[in-house]
Amino acid sequence: MKEVIITPEMATELLKSNICNRVMSKAAVNKYSELMKKGEWYLSHQAIAFADSDDGKEVLVDGQHRLAAVVQAGVPVKFTVVRHAIQTPYIDTARNRN
Repeated sequence: MKEVIITPEMATELLKSNICNRVMSKAAVNKYSELMKKGEWYLSHQAIAFADSDDGKEVLVDGQHRLAAVVQAGVPVKFTVVRHAIQTPYIDTARNRN
C-alpha cells in the first residue's frame, strides 16, 4: 500500500484492468470530477485497489469511479493504492456487482 499521485493518463491505463466492477455511475463520476477540479478532493482511507487474477494480471476491484473522475477532471489526484488485495464477497454490498 502506498500513496500515489494518479494523472489522467495513468487513470486511463489503470481503468483498462476494470473487468469485474458494477456499471459505472455517471452521476458519481460527475460529482467526484467536480470536487477534483475545485481542489476539494482529499486523500482518505479509501484506496484504489487491485487484486491478482488467476492468470496473474492485476484486476481493478475498487476505485473505478474515482479513476474515471480523474480522467474527466483532467487533473492529477493523490490516492492510496493497494496491490494484491484479497477480493471478498461481503465488502461494499450497497450496490450489486456483476
